[in-house]
Amino acid sequence: MQKRITERLRALGMAQVELAEKVGVSRQVVNGWVKGRGTPRDKEQLARVADALQCSVAFLLYGERSEHDEAPDSDAEYISIPCFDVKAACGKGIENFDACMVKLIKVALPWLRAHVRSGSFRHLNVITAAGDSMEPAFKDGDLVLIDTSEKEAHSDRVYCLVLDGELYLKRVQRIPGGLRLISDNSKYPPVDVTGDFATNVIICGAARCTLEAKPL
Repeated sequence: MQKRITERLRALGMAQVELAEKVGVSRQVVNGWVKGRGTPRDKEQLARVADALQCSVAFLLYGERSEHDEAPDSDAEYISIPCFDVKAACGKGIENFDACMVKLIKVALPWLRAHVRSGSFRHLNVITAAGDSMEPAFKDGDLVLIDTSEKEAHSDRVYCLVLDGELYLKRVQRIPGGLRLISDNSKYPPVDVTGDFATNVIICGAARCTLEAKPL
């Protein structure tokens, strides 16, 4: 990672102090990364570094390039998307917020451009759906692309969210004083989260599509 951070700083003509300001750390911390003394402390900080350096997390970790790092090989237009050890419940919540990346999934750029309505693919991550409450959009075991650049809920979109320490995939509608969490499967009633409870909802990102399905 040391060499790749240095490479991106040079490519962008960015000073260490500028990267430090963008990420929210001291210049000494960035200097430590450049000199090989430590790395970003968690996935959120790593994502901020990748965003500031205009590259993907996969590139920083493994040298896997995305369309935003450099032009991909014309014979193999793929980018690698981090897949996390996370199951988001399409039903009862699953307490699983200590996520770690377990692998990289290569996805063809033409497929992404056709299926994901996003200005950038650098914020995409893959998680696994669990349960049946979001069928038919999401089935148990589906790999779901989450756009972590969307941290604020807009009405009638599906989001990955944390409520009371548990992870969910739910369609969200805004209601007076809070949010309504809706299951696409009609056998599950909607849940209204209002008042102080609504302030405890953490939006992790918007669900874009599954790796085998049409976009939502």
